[in-house]
Amino acid sequence: MPTIPELLADIKKSAIDPNRCGLATLLRKCRVLAAQLENHPLEDWILWESNGYPPEAAVPDYRVYPIVLRGIFSMIGGLAKSVPIPISRLPAELQKPFSKYKIRYSVAVIEQLHESEEDRVSVPFDDLISTPWVQMYENMQCLQVWGDVGKNQLSHILNSVRNRILEFSIALEKEAAVAPPPPIKGASGFPVEEKKVTNIFNVTVRDGGRATVIGSAQESIIESEIVARDFGSLSTFLKKNGIGEADIAELQTALKTEPEGKSGEQFSPRVSSWIEKMWEKAKEGAWDISLNSAKGLLQKALQKYLELG
Repeated sequence: MPTIPELLADIKKSAIDPNRCGLATLLRKCRVLAAQLENHPLEDWILWESNGYPPEAAVPDYRVYPIVLRGIFSMIGGLAKSVPIPISRLPAELQKPFSKYKIRYSVAVIEQLHESEEDRVSVPFDDLISTPWVQMYENMQCLQVWGDVGKNQLSHILNSVRNRILEFSIALEKEAAVAPPPPIKGASGFPVEEKKVTNIFNVTVRDGGRATVIGSAQESIIESEIVARDFGSLSTFLKKNGIGEADIAELQTALKTEPEGKSGEQFSPRVSSWIEKMWEKAKEGAWDISLNSAKGLLQKALQKYLELG
């Protein structure tokens, strides 16, 4: 079994050169790395990219695109094919899934679709046929509905996965080079602690290296993992992001004693004070998260918990 440094070197070379190995093979190498690092966020991402994203999983931002709805309509004298169906015709609750369509296919399926001869990939939505919103043309009957996904969008997904693997491996190598040996090494003997590995994953993979982790992908994770007014779900989310039990208990007390903000303010003084305290911890390095991410993460999480929109 190769060591973690050997795996990282191999993964980096494979990510740089697509001719060295396909993306599915590269993900399998990353699967071995995630197992040795014992890092669950990385492992989940690799499994979902390899096998497809289940309905309950948050989809990264590079897999979210607007989709163009089209249909076939029968009319007097024949058929009207590939007729655009404006998303604005749909009720508000149905517009978002199409304006921000989540592509959940596995990397292997996306590669196959990308290599097909068609310029666009069609996703069937025949469940919309019977709805009144697509029956919008006078004397025409809708027979089929589908959505078009462009080849450039599929190409962007594949490139994003490869590029984020490369950025993660480079960042982890750099961190390992300067990290002091921990007092007690894990089974792998790798000097980078799991918390730091997760932080590197958040910045390079989940957020793609942007200045803040609070992009659409992180917002999707907050949306799916935190239940409004359910402190248990908020606590689990905060623990995953490196916040200790004592700090979480302090937040729980603040929310119980001062749950609502004053007029014109989102958060109560005690909750705002807790956010500032965590911000100071991030600046001092006591909370292992990038400074640009710290406040946004807490604010978004608390907004969801407190139902602040």
